[in-house]
Amino acid sequence: TSTPNTTATVGDPYSYDADNTVDATGTAPITFSLLTGPTGFTVDAGGLVTWTPDSTQVGLQHVEIVATNSVGADTQAYDIDVTLPPPPSAYEARINAGGSDFTDSNGNLFVADKAHTAGDFGNDGNGNTFTFTDAIGGTTDDVLYQSMRGSNATFSYLFDVPDPGDYEVTCYFTEPQFTAAGQRELDVIAEGTVFLDNLDIFAASGGQFQALTETFTVNVTDGQLNLEFVPVTKGALVCAISVVSAAPATPVPDISVSPLALDFGTVDTGTSSDLVVTISNVGTADLQVTGLSFANGNPVYSLVSPPATPFTITPGGTPVDVTVRFSPTVAQTELDTLVIANDDPDENPVKVSLTGTGQTPPPSEPVIRVSPTSLDFGQVVVGQTSDLTFDVFNDGTVDLVVDSITSSNATFSVVDPTVFPFTVTPGTTPVTVTVRFSPTAVQVESGDLSIFSNDPNNNPLLVPVTGEGINQPTGAAFRINAGGSDFTDSNGDLFVADKAFVAGDFGHDGNGKTFSFTDPIGGTTDDGLYQTMRGGNTTFAYLFDVPASGNYDVTLYFTEPQFTAAGQRELDVLAEGTVVLDNLDIFAASGGQFQALTETFTVNVTDGQLNLEFVPVTKGALVCAIAVVQQTAAPAVARQASAIEELAPEALPENFQLFQNHPNPFNPSTRIRYSLNQGMNVTLKIYSLLGEEVRTLVNGYQNAGTYQVRWDARNNAGQKVPSGVYIYRLEGEGVVAVKKMILMQ
Repeated sequence: TSTPNTTATVGDPYSYDADNTVDATGTAPITFSLLTGPTGFTVDAGGLVTWTPDSTQVGLQHVEIVATNSVGADTQAYDIDVTLPPPPSAYEARINAGGSDFTDSNGNLFVADKAHTAGDFGNDGNGNTFTFTDAIGGTTDDVLYQSMRGSNATFSYLFDVPDPGDYEVTCYFTEPQFTAAGQRELDVIAEGTVFLDNLDIFAASGGQFQALTETFTVNVTDGQLNLEFVPVTKGALVCAISVVSAAPATPVPDISVSPLALDFGTVDTGTSSDLVVTISNVGTADLQVTGLSFANGNPVYSLVSPPATPFTITPGGTPVDVTVRFSPTVAQTELDTLVIANDDPDENPVKVSLTGTGQTPPPSEPVIRVSPTSLDFGQVVVGQTSDLTFDVFNDGTVDLVVDSITSSNATFSVVDPTVFPFTVTPGTTPVTVTVRFSPTAVQVESGDLSIFSNDPNNNPLLVPVTGEGINQPTGAAFRINAGGSDFTDSNGDLFVADKAFVAGDFGHDGNGKTFSFTDPIGGTTDDGLYQTMRGGNTTFAYLFDVPASGNYDVTLYFTEPQFTAAGQRELDVLAEGTVVLDNLDIFAASGGQFQALTETFTVNVTDGQLNLEFVPVTKGALVCAIAVVQQTAAPAVARQASAIEELAPEALPENFQLFQNHPNPFNPSTRIRYSLNQGMNVTLKIYSLLGEEVRTLVNGYQNAGTYQVRWDARNNAGQKVPSGVYIYRLEGEGVVAVKKMILMQ
């Protein structure tokens, strides 16, 4: 056998053909195999070796290769000496652009300007040279700045470097021509990347004939460093250039720990919770972690199967996870610090803060809770009823069974659910209980609902209930038959003949004209109320001097006597200067010609006079009749004080706003949120798509804030309403907001 290749370099492929060096007597074929060798070392059947050693294989590596034929085998055994590659060659190149050889005050030689040739450095032949004798400020090497290469077009300097890697480039400049900033700007591009962008030599150096150096590091991969000087404003120039190979950085470990704080939150005593800290090495040398400990030795903290220390993480190697366990024994907050000792030169040790709170585990029993905790039905007319609801929750760990709910006052009764017992499972949707107030006398009523359940600590749970029976309230009413004579409708309400307004009364402002006709009116039995009207192609108004400030319900009566299609007449109605009916199309809203239409809204009056304006938008405006009724305490409607939830007042709302209900669609209940930017009288009502009032949820004064109210899909009579689309309308002192919601039974 002959001698194989016995040297190798880290990172370079090892070259060796065993077929040329291992002999076997006998006949072909001869096959080759590896008996022993370093990791990654392979020999194919033809004897070709494949291997690229890495840095862990520096030193002697033993190899044994076997050649086998039909007669026998022969073994080649030898050692390979693996060495690190030589360090990059030091490189220095300095050139005095436009000038001759010059040695600076540091003893560095800048060779005379020259053209680039292969294997050397120099200019690309573009640009012109310039010299001058003016003294240069900020340097003792004036000569280095008194010559230069410059051009109104791009020129370059090329440096053929011995090795790929980083090179430190220093460019020398002075401004020989201009006497103010902004007159010359240039870019310097190295290896295609802009390193100096819009360089203004005058501004950067502080004036004319001042020395300026700019240094930056460039990575070269193709064996040639290319510097381009690009004019931006006026010509580009350079006085001298220095290119020196950058010293390689000393390898150091760099520890990275994530996260730097562990918060275990709340954990039941007698149990435990685990969180993970990850340790990584983002440096350039091996990281050694020498210790894992707790600064305070708090026994509630421990490590789960921790790695034995010391342990090593190679640069960019697999991170190590450390699991920390929190095992509280008492109900209190526990603190400590995980200390990670290591050999990172500037991050040793790394400290990870630990916090967790022990809590006594809840008992294995039901825990009843209701919301709201009391019900106030407000004022209800004697002989009528009002319903409110509360929810029954189970905050315990086993099923809550409610056996019965009794009332200490017969005027308060539970109407839903109707079947007892019922069960509330922990963590599930609460059960809604509907309570009805049925006053029989004009007096205040109060009592308690007693909820009997299997909660051992709250049995029974009491829910206070209050309400007041009142007589049917009355208020001031004003009704006028626009353009017609006195008329009493089917409800017995008198609409007085149309008249002009005088102080202390009500009537029109003198504008508009009256019209009458005899055509029958659909959708009403009060045809005579719609067969006269006041109208006009300009705005007209009705004025009502009211007895007191407050809320007034306004009902307007319309029919379309002239047009036979939608879109031919539109009008606006303003109340107290606020648009309450916008682009009203009577034909479209009523469903045709000669069809009755009423529109009702609430107006807050503060100045003693209610002003209604009728403004034509398309064709003329008109109205058939008007009813204005002073609001009083709403009959058969609860105040809802305890059913309205005022949300956390982080800041007073900036706007009057009604939000989309949630959930939507919903069944069996939903919550409606709204914001008031100032204190005001406010109403929140539910309507059907036909405009019929279904339920009043809120009616009264509220301070500025954000509120949330629940609707249980029942009407004012306490009856369940059918599935469908409903409108909810929020109104407060001249402002109105409306949205839709869907009930799906």
